[in-house]
Amino acid sequence: MKESELYIVKDGTLKLLDKPASGFGKTVIHWQDGKPITVEVNYTNKI
Repeated sequence: MKESELYIVKDGTLKLLDKPASGFGKTVIHWQDGKPITVEVNYTNKI
């Protein structure tokens, strides 16, 4: 595994999640019936 990465296990499979390209932002995981179903990645640009 890489450092400073976000992983999730779904149905026994390890998946690497995307991170905000700008380096600033948030990742929201949406769950349904105890399983992750979607991932929302938002980014922020510093000015």
